[in-house]
Amino acid sequence: MMLWEILLLTTISLTVLTGAIYAGYYLYISNVIKTKRREEKNSYFKPKITVIIPTYNDAQTIKDKLLNLLEQSYPSALMEILVIDSASNDSTVNLAKEFFSEHPELKVKLIVEDERRGKSTAINKALSSLDAQSEIVFMTDANAFLDKNAVQTVVDRFSNAEVGSVVGKQVVPPTDRSGEAQSESAYLDFYQKMRTGESLIDSTPIFDGELSAYRTKFIIGKKIRENLNADDSQLAILARREGYKSVFEPEAIFYEPLPSSSNSLRRMKVRRGQGLARLFWYNKDMMFNRSYGKFGSTIMPANFFMHIVSPFMIVSIILLAGVSVLSYGLQGGQIWVLLVLLGTISAAVLIEQILPTKTKFFRVGFTFLQYQLILLEGMVRYWSGGSLHKWQKVEKKNK
Repeated sequence: MMLWEILLLTTISLTVLTGAIYAGYYLYISNVIKTKRREEKNSYFKPKITVIIPTYNDAQTIKDKLLNLLEQSYPSALMEILVIDSASNDSTVNLAKEFFSEHPELKVKLIVEDERRGKSTAINKALSSLDAQSEIVFMTDANAFLDKNAVQTVVDRFSNAEVGSVVGKQVVPPTDRSGEAQSESAYLDFYQKMRTGESLIDSTPIFDGELSAYRTKFIIGKKIRENLNADDSQLAILARREGYKSVFEPEAIFYEPLPSSSNSLRRMKVRRGQGLARLFWYNKDMMFNRSYGKFGSTIMPANFFMHIVSPFMIVSIILLAGVSVLSYGLQGGQIWVLLVLLGTISAAVLIEQILPTKTKFFRVGFTFLQYQLILLEGMVRYWSGGSLHKWQKVEKKNK
């Protein structure tokens, strides 16, 4: 057997294995969604809550964000707003103080750090300042805006004593019609389906800090790892360790703008991917652990594969395929085969660009490949000492 044939068979084997794992998990999730009913919610559950807003140079959005919370359908008398600022050098703090003075009816707390140390450090400081009478603590970013009923919808899920943490559903603002927004929307649809199924099975480990909530009694006295990132998902997994479920609530909607430049969007994804890869590596002891039910036996292994193993396999497949084609050419292969292969790849890229935005197949595929490379980049950056634990402000896209 020639070298190019060995390389080609290896490429095909890795592709089939990777595809089988993804397809198998996706079909499993799809079947669960079709056959299992969601739990009922109790809208009469009205606990005291604390909403934490970490800020850094958010002068453009902080007052709108606070107004967004004030306009929630959940009773403001039961809500405490805790703003923790990481040494902003703009007017974020003054604008927050101004808003609070205009609304003396609100219960508020403002913490200003003397130095910017990263979001996880800020979150730990905020958690250490929680009022024990607040039964649920929310986390939401200054540039994320919540649907009017989002807080109430999340609180409703906590009427089930088994639920320890809840995450909302991200929607790209409808005013953003860019190609990046279309790709992100398609990819979000895919992963939100995963979260829905995982929540029905047991728990989902991936949370969004733009709208997430946690039962206070398992947080009191705890700290998240400040060098790990993914503070929202850290708390979701901590909830599962403490015996609670962590669930996705698709009716609790929040809107978050995409970064104004491709470079900013990429940096945000790398930081997020880096945090998730470290998160799953740090919590690998939960895999195949019977004490965590199907979360340990199925969900954690699947997510560990997707965020740590899969990026290396995808890159290996690409490299092996390239070397296989090169070896084929060097060992006397016919040139027309190479031309057909290159033409097929070029046609796929072209079709992806000209198809209507409603056609999601190619968009999801290209975004998936991009995200796998971003996960790999995040891990390499971390191993080389390039941790991105300080989050960046997300600017709105220009209309």
